[in-house]
Amino acid sequence: MLITPAIVALQLIALCVNGALLLASGFAWQILRCWDIHSGSELQIQLERQTYLISTLLGFALGAELLSLLLFVHTTENLSSQFVGAMCATGVLNINAFGFPTLLLKITVFFLATLWLWLNRVDNQSYD
Repeated sequence: MLITPAIVALQLIALCVNGALLLASGFAWQILRCWDIHSGSELQIQLERQTYLISTLLGFALGAELLSLLLFVHTTENLSSQFVGAMCATGVLNINAFGFPTLLLKITVFFLATLWLWLNRVDNQSYD
């Protein structure tokens, strides 16, 4: 098994992002059950405060996901010297059936994360 610092970094980024998304999805479920915009209860105020925390956490996690696409492409290019017959990143991605689907998934996540970060920025700048 190949263990390089870049592969370990990609795994750590994936672990952190998945943990943040799991935490955010649990919070989203709580919002769906308990949110009442017309209420001034303590629970409603606590939920409103936590939305800023979760939004910031997701901002950092998705920003790390944006950087992981660049690290993934860089890593595939550097791994080409370690596989027989792989002259470039395309050869590394062709080693098994998961190479190009992983790249396409990372590109899709890149654009979805960019969209979420942009929408979150617009939402934070708007009047509450």
